Amino acid sequence: LATAPCPSAGGPGDPRVAALLEACAGAQWERAAPLARTLAAEGHAEWEADRFHQSRALYSALLGACSCNGIAPCAPLSRREQLQVHANLGSSLMLLAREPDVPAGARADLLEGARYHWSIPLQVMPSEENLRYFHRLCAADAELARALADAMPLAAAAAAEGRTATVRSIERRDVSSISREDFVRSYASPRVPVVLTGVSTGSALPTLEDIVRVCGAQRVTLQRSTVGLGGRSEMGGPAPAAWAGMHRAPGTTTLAELHAELQRGGVADGWQLFDWALPRHCPEAAQMLFAQSWLPLQLLQGSELIGLPPDAEANGMRCVLAGGFPSLFLQPADTGCAPHIDAYGTHFWQLVLQGRKTWRVAPAGQAHLLAPHPPRLRTLNVSSLFDFDYEAHSQLRLLSVYEVDLGPGEVLFVPAGSPHQVLNRYSPDEGSPALVAALSANFIDETNVREAETELYLGAELGSAPDVACTHEHVRRAMLALHSVESAAPDDSLEDRGQERTCADSDDGATKASPSALSQS
Repeated sequence: LATAPCPSAGGPGDPRVAALLEACAGAQWERAAPLARTLAAEGHAEWEADRFHQSRALYSALLGACSCNGIAPCAPLSRREQLQVHANLGSSLMLLAREPDVPAGARADLLEGARYHWSIPLQVMPSEENLRYFHRLCAADAELARALADAMPLAAAAAAEGRTATVRSIERRDVSSISREDFVRSYASPRVPVVLTGVSTGSALPTLEDIVRVCGAQRVTLQRSTVGLGGRSEMGGPAPAAWAGMHRAPGTTTLAELHAELQRGGVADGWQLFDWALPRHCPEAAQMLFAQSWLPLQLLQGSELIGLPPDAEANGMRCVLAGGFPSLFLQPADTGCAPHIDAYGTHFWQLVLQGRKTWRVAPAGQAHLLAPHPPRLRTLNVSSLFDFDYEAHSQLRLLSVYEVDLGPGEVLFVPAGSPHQVLNRYSPDEGSPALVAALSANFIDETNVREAETELYLGAELGSAPDVACTHEHVRRAMLALHSVESAAPDDSLEDRGQERTCADSDDGATKASPSALSQS
């Protein structure tokens, strides 16, 4: 393992490292062993204190001095100590990669190094679930980070040529002209969005008035976004850290009160009802036929994998995605949300009931261009898909986004993993021009079940999120039944392509992952 100079103990100027290198080179193991134990103990102390730059330097120096980087036994260290050093070094690199402002290439190097060092104890103890988890998490984050790093030279070339992002229209299809096979082949599997029209043929669409009549007395918590009609944060700077840029109101109101204000032409000071789960909060409405009639049933065959009971719980917590759909959006015009990706690898539909929404959807395969911050896709560091900030993010010049203006009665399908942003528009020709309403539902079918299983597995965080772990187990079992396979895990190949090469120039501080399996080995 080649190590670059790091300004801390364990660097090239540390006399203990020079002495250890000399002892190992001469096979003087009795001399090398106490030096190695001292460096390891100091590395552990720095790791326990969350000083990951220092722990990285000490561990790297120790492993490099005596050629202990691989799976082979390391003479100056016990087997357990060697594996602990690898695991703690993997943890240090993983957490350094999460610091803000780490350059794309350095972040990719850190994550690939973390993946490699987690792989060493995993090869010795392949059944240890926490080792598998951190290896799998680092592999997922490293893939995105490397894709972004590889895109930067292309972005520089695009800037030199004056190229910018391209925008294309989302295709519209009449629902009567598309079969399930066509939907899977042309849209779901290749991750292409599509607008479905004519969904009300033969059945009445739900109306907002019907929903308010049944659910109007329910109290709702409103949210507000810093994103204005131009699509960028009105506060300036990067995208908000909150998911979709939404922030909760301190109090509550009733659904009827919000509806009445928007009907009068008010804007509710920008407060909106965002993704309000009908089965959970108003089961009477969810049980009415109109709440499901908008789903094109011939396209949903095989998409029942998310069908947890609305009250499914684990450890007193409702399982994620259980009782969540369809959900209601009731929003004033001139509002929007920040770019985001819907959680847990789910596809979703949205039906506009009233008003108009302008959507931009980026291909799932280009999610890395929105500079996702690890861990996996939880935060996108790009503030707008409508007003590209090429100065801050030159890689956006490589982006190709879809756009559509969605009106009442139209359904938009957004594939899993697709970054998207929505702006709510005035509709001057409608009776309540400032009111925008929609129903939405996330779902999992055979085209995204593997992605959903992976995202739920990572989101469960080794059981520390029991509400996610509950749904993961449900989807994992459904996937096994669907594909008749023996294992839900993807290929956890342990090739040595992630060795550490550079020191990141960034600050310390992160929440630590503890490789507890090693303490029991």
